[in-house]
Amino acid sequence: MVNNVVTLLNIYNALFENKPVITRPISVLGEVRKPKTIIVSVDTLIEDVITLCGGAKIEDYIVIDGGPMMGKIVSKDDVITKRTSAILVLPKDHPVVRMKTLPQHYFLYQTKSACEQCRDCTEICPRYLLGHNFEYHKIQRNVSYDINTEILSEAFLCSECSLCIWVCPMNLLPTRVNQMVKQLSIQKGIKYTQKNKPENVRGMREYRKVPPERIIARFDLQKYVASAEIELDTKEVSYLKIPMVQHIGVPAKPKVKKGDFVNKGELIADVEEGKLGVPIHSPVEGKIVEVTDKYVCIEKE
Repeated sequence: MVNNVVTLLNIYNALFENKPVITRPISVLGEVRKPKTIIVSVDTLIEDVITLCGGAKIEDYIVIDGGPMMGKIVSKDDVITKRTSAILVLPKDHPVVRMKTLPQHYFLYQTKSACEQCRDCTEICPRYLLGHNFEYHKIQRNVSYDINTEILSEAFLCSECSLCIWVCPMNLLPTRVNQMVKQLSIQKGIKYTQKNKPENVRGMREYRKVPPERIIARFDLQKYVASAEIELDTKEVSYLKIPMVQHIGVPAKPKVKKGDFVNKGELIADVEEGKLGVPIHSPVEGKIVEVTDKYVCIEKE
């Protein structure tokens, strides 16, 4: 089992300190004046996080929640959640932004007209190299024609790491294609039924490892490789907008009402008994100023 450091720290705090997850260490990089790794209250507005790092160096920018490969584009009015690990601020015309925003009809047309069936996307895929029956190039071949449903269902094996985009000699977007195929398959009720565990790691795995420096160069990120100074004191802001969905499962339901005063760490939303979800606790001491089914807003006292 593989876990990152923050996950293990949160497990320790829950089991031995009885502390809920109300803070999150994140790296803030890209077009910010002072790249940093800081600890912020969960549910801090992304715009406030950027301000804590000296503000953006450019006016017209895109924010990615996560890294350049697997991160998702978000609004500066969104918030840091329990799952956020980094904030990346990039110009709107950056190659990474294009990779994540190119319209569906355009990347499908590119796939149909330019895919060489070279197998590079398959040969670099970590899931394939671990022994899974997952051949990326066959999905690219089939997606334009809807020929083989069984092959298309293999898209569910994709971890969306985006190494296939990095390696593609035609600058295609196989990860975006797989995301689309998974969404359409779910809508059609198609499931991946071949759930056999791989028996053997493929022999070429040892020779398919990718140096981070190559990825950084390929996606034009060299200028953002900077030391992100670590600040260990928790940064708290005066206003928090807390979404009821920032976890797997059903949304949490508010347990507070407008005008209530809550303490730091106090339970403010919970999940119905018998359903999968995660309770939510107040990151700060303050007053509840707004409550809806989707979020709870707190002003820090």
